[in-house]
Amino acid sequence: WNPGGEGYNVVSDFGFGPWRAANEKFVDSFSLAYALVERRIGAASTLDATGDNMGRGGVARLVFGGSTSDEPWSVWAMGGDGSSALIGTLASSGAGNNKPPPYAEIEQLFRDAGTAASLRTRRSGQARSLEDKLEEKVGESGSVADWSLMSTAEVAAALRAGTVTSGDVASWNKDVCRKACDALDLSSAGKVEALRERIVAAMEKETSEAKK
Repeated sequence: WNPGGEGYNVVSDFGFGPWRAANEKFVDSFSLAYALVERRIGAASTLDATGDNMGRGGVARLVFGGSTSDEPWSVWAMGGDGSSALIGTLASSGAGNNKPPPYAEIEQLFRDAGTAASLRTRRSGQARSLEDKLEEKVGESGSVADWSLMSTAEVAAALRAGTVTSGDVASWNKDVCRKACDALDLSSAGKVEALRERIVAAMEKETSEAKK
C-alpha cells in the first residue's frame, strides 16, 4: 500500500480532482500505529580494495513505536554482520504528521555515536567482530551453535577465525556447505559429500600455507 499516493505515475494513486481530495481526506483520518523505515546514511555500502566497508555511515532502521512520546522514532544502526544497536530516538519531521525524521538528524546520530554505529567499525578493530564472538563461544562450550541457523556471514567469520574443524564440516547439510563454499570462493555444485571434501581440502590448504 502506498499511503502517500506517491510514485512514478503521472496520475496519483488517489486519482485526481474531487476523487483525490476525498481519498486524501480518508487517509489523513488514519493514525500511525507502527512503522519500520530503512535509510542509508553516508557511505553505507562503499567497499575498499579488501572488500570491507569503508567510511563513516551505515544503514539505519527507524522504528515508530507510537505517538505518545515526544521522540517516537527509535534509530537502530545495522552492522555489516547483521547485528544492530540503538543509537538514539528522534521526533517526527513535522508536528502531528508522524513522518520519519529528516536525513540530517539521523546522520547526526551516526556522528554522535561514532565508530559504534559505523559499518567501518569491524575493519577499524574498535568493536568486537564476529570472529571474536565465535572464538569466545567455542572457548566456553567447545563448539559453535547449530550451524544450520548461522548466516552466510557467520559461517564465513567462523572459517576466517579458524574455529571450524573437519568434524564440523562432516555434520553440515548442503545449505551450510554452500555458504562455506561462497566464503571460500569454491564451486557449490555437486552432492553434499563432494562439497564437504572440497571445503576440508581448502581449509587444509590454508592451514599449510599459513605455517610456511
